[in-house]
Amino acid sequence: MVSIYAPLIYVAVLIGAMYGVSVFVRKSRSIPNEFVSEEWFGKNYARSYFFQLLQQNPPVSDTIIKAGLVLRATEALRQLMRLKSSRMALNVLLNRGGVGDDLVRKFSRLEKETELELMDIARTANSLQPGWNQFIFQSCSEIIENEKILQQVDEIPKDLEKISNRWSSEKQLYEDAENERRLEAQKDLGVL
Repeated sequence: MVSIYAPLIYVAVLIGAMYGVSVFVRKSRSIPNEFVSEEWFGKNYARSYFFQLLQQNPPVSDTIIKAGLVLRATEALRQLMRLKSSRMALNVLLNRGGVGDDLVRKFSRLEKETELELMDIARTANSLQPGWNQFIFQSCSEIIENEKILQQVDEIPKDLEKISNRWSSEKQLYEDAENERRLEAQKDLGVL
């Protein structure tokens, strides 16, 4: 005969195991990654390249370091633009219950990390050349816009071919319809 204590012990062991798993999962989630941006955007090669330039022996010229900083700033601005465009979609999904709080926390941490990166770039630019921090981001924005324009220009031949094919097919349809209309008019006049 089973005593009354057997179900109670079973429930106590079950609750204890669930509590242990819960504590383990919470602790494993609270361990922060070094950089959240690498998880979202992949490795930031421009940042790595810039720090490698700073560690070169013998030291490289200031123009090369400035070029590396411009690359780093350009990549940081690209990330910021992607984050701004993704923020609205994230808010919509959050309001609909499509994403959890963990994702929102990671996203907020990513935004903060990007802001800190931009502030570090501004400080570094100012240390390389006083007052340059005001102009570096404007230059990087122009670089990004130029890349977008070049990408659109590269797509023109593809679009041109599609448009040309569409135009020739529509032209053929128009000419066929025009010929039919002409034949109908000639029949109505009794010419044919």
